[in-house]
Amino acid sequence: MTEQNQTLTEYITANKEILISKPFENHPTTTGGYINVEQSTKNLMECSDILDEFNIKYVPLWGTFLGMYRDGDLIAHDTDVDLSIVLDSGDESKLISALPSLEKAGLLPTRYWREVILSLTRGGDYVDLYLHRDVGGRKFQGPSYTLTDPDFSGENTIEFQGKSFCMIQEPEAFFRRFYGSDWKTPIKDLHGSPANETR
Repeated sequence: MTEQNQTLTEYITANKEILISKPFENHPTTTGGYINVEQSTKNLMECSDILDEFNIKYVPLWGTFLGMYRDGDLIAHDTDVDLSIVLDSGDESKLISALPSLEKAGLLPTRYWREVILSLTRGGDYVDLYLHRDVGGRKFQGPSYTLTDPDFSGENTIEFQGKSFCMIQEPEAFFRRFYGSDWKTPIKDLHGSPANETR
């Protein structure tokens, strides 16, 4: 079976099963610890450049997006970098094809969780790629959140480190829903959750 007709799950099961059975074991990371902002910024920028090279659509999300939008920087007490990517028709093969370039850059695949998160680790910090799959109507379901075509259109963008990133359509509604009405106030160890809307 070639990369072109394999799903990401089939590819990882056949070639990198350790990502499923022993996550992070092939490249230890400080899972649960706070990021090194400089290292994670480098990881984010280089990962996004490689995704661009392979025409893979993505947006920053969760704490990464909150920090970029609110603070103009990554959040020092965050635990990782989060990018949500679209796995539309053909995009699984694009991501498989991108893996050697990511690995060459030192962004090593280290975890594949329930077919919805692929983690890449470098320098003790990791990038979580949240995998959003097409569920019809140009909607892409991922863990906890659904993205739509306009989120990746480039109509809304956010500048970070001299680069323009696509941005979801209603960012402040997203922050209120997942971080609470006081989302503009940094709260240590508060992770994005629908429960925060009524916190």
